Amino acid sequence: MKIYLRFENSPNYLVTIATSDYYNFWKKYCLPSWKLYCKKNNLGLICFNKELIDYNNVYYKKPTWQRLLIAYQLKKYKFIKNLCFLDADIIINPFSPNIFNFYKNKKNFGIISADNDSKDKLIINKRISYFRRKFYSKNYPLNSIIFFSTKQFYHYAKLKDQKNLFCSGVFLCNIKNHYKMMKNWFYLYKKNVKSPTSGGVQTHFNFHVFSSKKFFFLNKKFQCIWTEEMAAYYPFLYNKPNKKIIINCITASLLNNFFIHFSGSWPESEMIKSKVFFKSKSEIKSFKKLYDYYKWNKKPKSYGLIKYKKKHSKPI
Repeated sequence: MKIYLRFENSPNYLVTIATSDYYNFWKKYCLPSWKLYCKKNNLGLICFNKELIDYNNVYYKKPTWQRLLIAYQLKKYKFIKNLCFLDADIIINPFSPNIFNFYKNKKNFGIISADNDSKDKLIINKRISYFRRKFYSKNYPLNSIIFFSTKQFYHYAKLKDQKNLFCSGVFLCNIKNHYKMMKNWFYLYKKNVKSPTSGGVQTHFNFHVFSSKKFFFLNKKFQCIWTEEMAAYYPFLYNKPNKKIIINCITASLLNNFFIHFSGSWPESEMIKSKVFFKSKSEIKSFKKLYDYYKWNKKPKSYGLIKYKKKHSKPI
């Protein structure tokens, strides 16, 4: 475990798990934007770079399950009280609001609804499937598991339908109120657990959070799923785009969202590697100017007809 940032009077921490090659990936592509966001909002930052349970343990499961053990691991640190867990493939717009400002009732988990059964989600999944088949692989199925209803996801894992789903790549929890709960959930299942995500934690974590009745929904901008964003607004990126176009589209998405999650293993998710976002001072300065302008509150006035001239003065 490595503590990257700690602020004396802040009990709030961003935390992730990134081991082996994922650790280097996270440090290169994600850490720069995370550090900026944390410094702006006085948030601590922790990364677990080693697994939290031995591989030979009968309860060892895919590393995605180990997010349920983080609060237990951190309970001995009295200066840490609230956690925002993030998957290690997320870029943050550092000028986004402080996610902890929305954490009012510490008995609840903060989660983001997946809207799994909505018509919009169905259309997005069809676009993803169609474009993957057309541009990435002619063998990509047009009726894969991404079209499962909420009920089917739970049924596949032999769990009772909870009528809703969230993506566990972003969630808020309180160490005191949740560490025992999450640890117990982890040890309910052995390594041969069956789930729609090939043994991953997603559906089981959903089941237990919704069953507990202790949750609230966060703004969906705190977890924009890039594969869905790209299929909805930038489908031209499927057809052999150059790096500059990819960067411009991700930048535009960052302006419209808070956190962007590059989940999955298909080429869309590899686009996080197009560049290290928020590493250059010029990029940070450009974003800051826009967000400073958002706060502008000067009285509007008429300037008459504003004509465009080819030889403009130097832009801001």
